[in-house]
Amino acid sequence: MRSLDAPTNAAGRKGISCYHNLKPIFNRAVIVVVDALKYDFLLTNHSIKAGKGRSYENKLPVVDHLLKHGPENTALFKFIADPPTTTMQRLKGLTTGSLPTFVDVGSNFDAGSIGEDNIIDRIKEMGKNVTFMGDDTWIQLFPKSFSKAFPFPSFDVRDLDTVDRGVTQHLVPEMRKKDWNILVAHFLGVDHCGHRYGRDHPEMARKLKEMNEMVRNVVQNLQDDTVLFLMGDHGMTKSGDHGGDSKDEVEAGLFVYSRKKFIDVNLLPDTVAQVDFVPTFSLLLGHPIPFSNLGRIIPGFFSDATDPSRLETALRVNAQQVWSFIQKYSQEASDFPPASLRHVDTLFHNATSQQLSLVAYQSFFQQTLNVCRTLWARFDTKLIWLGVVFVGASVAISLLVLVFISSFGWTQSFFALVAIAASVVHFFSMFSNSFQVHEDVSVQCILQALIWTHFITTPPRRSRQARGNFLRCLLLSIAVRCMEFYRRCREEQSECQVNEVSVDFDSIPLQSDLYHLRRGLNVIAYLLIGSVSWMSLEKRLNKNGQVHLLVVILFCLYFSGENAFDFHTVFAPRLLYISTVGAVTCLFLSPNISLKPRKSQSNNEHGEVLMNGNVVTNGSSRRTSQPEVNSYSKADFPANFDYALQTFGQVICIVLTLFLCTVTGGTWNVILIGLPVLTKFHFMDSPESSDGVGRLVMWAFMAWHLFFSSGHQTTFTTLHWNSAFVGIGEDSGKHWQLFQKILMGSETFAGQILAAWAVPLMMMWRERGDSYWLQNPEVYSSSLWKNCLSYQLWHTSKLFFVMLNAAVNRRHLMVWKIFAPRFIYEALSFACSSSALLLAFLYSSRAFFVLFQFITDLQVPLVQYPSRRTKDIGDLVKSSRKRR
Repeated sequence: MRSLDAPTNAAGRKGISCYHNLKPIFNRAVIVVVDALKYDFLLTNHSIKAGKGRSYENKLPVVDHLLKHGPENTALFKFIADPPTTTMQRLKGLTTGSLPTFVDVGSNFDAGSIGEDNIIDRIKEMGKNVTFMGDDTWIQLFPKSFSKAFPFPSFDVRDLDTVDRGVTQHLVPEMRKKDWNILVAHFLGVDHCGHRYGRDHPEMARKLKEMNEMVRNVVQNLQDDTVLFLMGDHGMTKSGDHGGDSKDEVEAGLFVYSRKKFIDVNLLPDTVAQVDFVPTFSLLLGHPIPFSNLGRIIPGFFSDATDPSRLETALRVNAQQVWSFIQKYSQEASDFPPASLRHVDTLFHNATSQQLSLVAYQSFFQQTLNVCRTLWARFDTKLIWLGVVFVGASVAISLLVLVFISSFGWTQSFFALVAIAASVVHFFSMFSNSFQVHEDVSVQCILQALIWTHFITTPPRRSRQARGNFLRCLLLSIAVRCMEFYRRCREEQSECQVNEVSVDFDSIPLQSDLYHLRRGLNVIAYLLIGSVSWMSLEKRLNKNGQVHLLVVILFCLYFSGENAFDFHTVFAPRLLYISTVGAVTCLFLSPNISLKPRKSQSNNEHGEVLMNGNVVTNGSSRRTSQPEVNSYSKADFPANFDYALQTFGQVICIVLTLFLCTVTGGTWNVILIGLPVLTKFHFMDSPESSDGVGRLVMWAFMAWHLFFSSGHQTTFTTLHWNSAFVGIGEDSGKHWQLFQKILMGSETFAGQILAAWAVPLMMMWRERGDSYWLQNPEVYSSSLWKNCLSYQLWHTSKLFFVMLNAAVNRRHLMVWKIFAPRFIYEALSFACSSSALLLAFLYSSRAFFVLFQFITDLQVPLVQYPSRRTKDIGDLVKSSRKRR
């Protein structure tokens, strides 16, 4: 929508205000946006001695100096941002005066041009020039609006200086030129410093000192007809994050300065909304207010003793613009309540039909803004309930299918019943905002309880087996407890204390004890991956598999050396990404990485390996004329026949674990869950197939526990932006955006991805071996399908309850702060888990088919294979006879 008071280009070129009875105070303006400039950063506390205090305190003394020596030239405000506090949404609010919606947060990663009326396009239409430098998000929002632009890439949060240096290089030289009317400079170093180190870090002090010097230079080069706006687009939390609506995140700072005296300090508020910048800026420079603006002017900027009507005129123009927008919107949209419209109309006429009354105008602006906030938090209830019903129907159908094919077999297992009951309680807890806030604690408690319930309810066949089960449970419990040290706190968890180990690695002071500890843990982590992989799999692999394992070992050695000697390159991660794609592709095409002829098998006169009369070459066989044998022993089958499927699944999990370790940076968390996969700690020996349901539920809880214990919460402030630049470096451009999103998704939902890939391994019971499945191919296919469906049903059920809660409580006070982000995270987790599970199903089916075909080509009856399962049953019979 465009302004009803749009000026002509001719008027704009002559410098005449579009409101002919309200002359502009300034001809030019410098807008300096310091990303994440919190209000506290602009304050000076004189009680703090030099060199003392926090890293962000007293670092902008030039602001305090100007406030003291020119109260009629300067003003400082708390600049309140509307959530979500992400840069793109804030820039949209700062240029249009409108209220960005919550779902716009996704556009922060790939911003599109603004279609609403805004101050930048209005200035251009008036024939004036806008010069820009800094964050390239502005170029995406206003692609053809700047007469001159110096954009710099914005999303590499590890880079604190490139953008700031570029802006500093152009800022003062451009100010000295006469070819601009509006100059916009956007610095990113403070925001990136917060993301990387937190706000209380020596690097933050350095960046704020640089901003202080920048402000000093700008003020020195400011002309009398120019006004300076120094502002932050949002604040930051203690950890340096933003995106939510906490006090630390919404309280930015706004500093206004001009050499000309124009401020009435008696009419200055302490706090202004960011949307208030738009009408204030527009009327100060004689520009039209954007049509969809909902902000109000700052009255202290328009009070003039020589012209008493100036303030009333500015308020009337502002009120007329807001009222016109409401009238136009109510005519075109059918969702504006008639009662609210009449109330706004009454407030407008009360304010404009009498002599100047600031109270009446303020009441009109505030209540109109409140009505719009309530109105635009609107929901399409039909689509909401359609989505809830669709997911609910999926849950019901999947449950009926599982009940039908299992014939209630799971009800025979006490552990399965306990696991299902725990899941139901957990699902219903999603209706409580307190349980969602403390979900990380509840997931850990349920997981620990299920681990030991499984141990207690699993009857061992032998005392040695009981000791093995106890050891696995103990080690898994210790790993679960150790992962808690990496947990980060939500804003609402007031009693939560962040452990030093969970601090972002980049924010740790160099050469400190914690720095060396974290590097040492990373070295140990990579060495553990390599050593455990080698010890558990080397003897089970043929040449094809050994190549994959060797690549994993080499990468582990390299990354352990990189952490030990503190050197970093982008080449190694990129090579790992290519190797991961290549390895996963090769494993799908050639899944036989373990079966190989035994050393005892003979060769024919041509030197070819014979296996039961078959010539084996490169994983295939052809029949010879030698006679068939009628009796078979274990030596007649290829080596590693017992663990062919397990080995294939473990190799894929090793490759994925290494990839996720590289993306996450802090590798220890992934190792703690990767080791159970590699060493099969979670493969409890159970005689009951119905226990599989309970184990799948336990594994689903493990996936979410890794999510929380890897430094994530279901809030946007805990997103790890650094992961999007692992192996990217300074070469981040638009062509990398898709890959960066994949990296961020993989890092955020590493637990769900790895757990889903390990679901087929849950079927590989240690005491039975893969020979049982190769002897019963129909049972394998149905069991694999049932296990994957059961695991998927758990995640679908949780998604249903989270969706239902968000739909029912859509008017709840905490919907945008807790319920909506929780739903977004659950939906993304479901997508990642489903994709990984589908690939795991396809890979496992492919591997089984190839291995089964390989054995079938040998023409050896699989039913005659003397499996470990048969031997174990014989041992049980012998031991029972001895006891008798």
